[in-house]
Amino acid sequence: MTRTFSSVIWKGVTVIDGVPQTLEMLRSKGNKLVFVTNNSMKSRRQYAQKFQSLGIPVTEEEIFSSSFAAAMYLKVNKFPPEKKMYVIGEEGILEKLKLAGFTRIGGL
Repeated sequence: MTRTFSSVIWKGVTVIDGVPQTLEMLRSKGNKLVFVTNNSMKSRRQYAQKFQSLGIPVTEEEIFSSSFAAAMYLKVNKFPPEKKMYVIGEEGILEKLKLAGFTRIGGL
């Protein structure tokens, strides 16, 4: 059975009380964790760095962002990588599209 929980991890630059212990407890019971954000301003790498800076061990693969979803949508739907796209967005989506092999104009 899959269970889904939603919670705020940090506020500003401060981890919410009990979050590290709760995540460790969930992992110790064999749960797979996925952190989801609709904020495309940061890449998955940048979010992983933010988690690490707050003392929470999280890998890029555990983070699902809107920029990651957009890049994967384009790949799954076979958007031709040789075509250019105009991006209205921040560094997170620009980096993810580049890593996925897409050429863009616009952004930042």
